[in-house]
Amino acid sequence: MVLPIKTFIFSPKREIIGTTLREEAKLVLPISNAALSQPSRQDNLHESLMAMISDGRWHVGQRLPAERLLCEEFSVSRNTLRSVLKQLEAKGVVTIRRGSGCYLAETDKEDTPAETPENEAAPVLMEKLEAAYLFLPSVFANAARVISAHDIARLEEVTGLIGRAILDKNWPGLREKSQQFFSIIAGSLDNRIVHDVTCEICASSSFLFPKFSAFAEEDRKKMFADFVLVLKAIKARDPDLSRQTIKVKISNVAYALAKLRGIPTSPVIAADQQANPPP
Repeated sequence: MVLPIKTFIFSPKREIIGTTLREEAKLVLPISNAALSQPSRQDNLHESLMAMISDGRWHVGQRLPAERLLCEEFSVSRNTLRSVLKQLEAKGVVTIRRGSGCYLAETDKEDTPAETPENEAAPVLMEKLEAAYLFLPSVFANAARVISAHDIARLEEVTGLIGRAILDKNWPGLREKSQQFFSIIAGSLDNRIVHDVTCEICASSSFLFPKFSAFAEEDRKKMFADFVLVLKAIKARDPDLSRQTIKVKISNVAYALAKLRGIPTSPVIAADQQANPPP
């Protein structure tokens, strides 16, 4: 059972780089539903269309209803609809044919069984977490120095939506928003290669394996609270704290995966945590 969102704020009794995590976890955004940012019309439309596709409303290769009909059904403007359809096309969910319409694509890149991390062997997932542990701390430390106020505001909004997804048990939404969280931070460095590598790594260091609900409740609370702590560190523009909080986040996911799947934790993560435990 997923607890009400306000219980997801957890306060470890340790300190990181002189900043008390108990204090860092006190963020207004995820504490209550009223504090969560409302999803945009594009977000709502995107989720609605994906839900309909998952439910089999249209079959592969079938043409979706005309733009006018979709706009009427969802009460959105044509610009909003076209923007969302372009997002779905970029993900390989639909194909837009000029002068013909929008068609459900033959494959869904995000849900192809052979490609989903849920179907990968646990040791492979642990290797990806190890890669994240080695690569991301530097990315987050540098992002803390240069991230814009606009991107920080976007991070706050996404963190709220992550909390909402947990409350609603919306695991696909949780996956999407957690990936977006990492994408915003990596994107602040204005380096496409760093951004792409970060997003690829984070596909397995987030909530993609296995379903988030499979983790113990205590581990779920920790993993959500870690998003809050990373956000706080980035918002404070503290490179050292950002470096340390993302390491804690990744290690918590690694330990949770090891416990769930009955496999050894990454030796790199275990050794570093033992040599450099959080104060």
